[in-house]
Amino acid sequence: MYATFADGASQQVPATEVVLASNVAGVITEVVNQGTSQAATMRVAVGASAYVGDVVTATWRVGNETLGSGVGWANLTLPLPTLVTATASQSRVAPPDDSATTYPIS
Repeated sequence: MYATFADGASQQVPATEVVLASNVAGVITEVVNQGTSQAATMRVAVGASAYVGDVVTATWRVGNETLGSGVGWANLTLPLPTLVTATASQSRVAPPDDSATTYPIS
């Protein structure tokens, strides 16, 4: 994350000072330990719906002080499903006089 100041200057914010908060149910934010350091990360949750907009809020915190915050925009385009399971609410799916109700189809 980078912070941009009123005078136009910018600086990278250390990952250990970034707090991420999800703005939508389909995004999970967490802090990941990477040896001697930590990184704030986000990922799309299982079962998430497609979404376009501000998905996370990033806050720059040093100790108890909040120095700044901003939102992260994303286009969560989900892949096509790989499996579909269907069940019938009736024991047959064709009228009784249809040839589809006879062996070997029935």
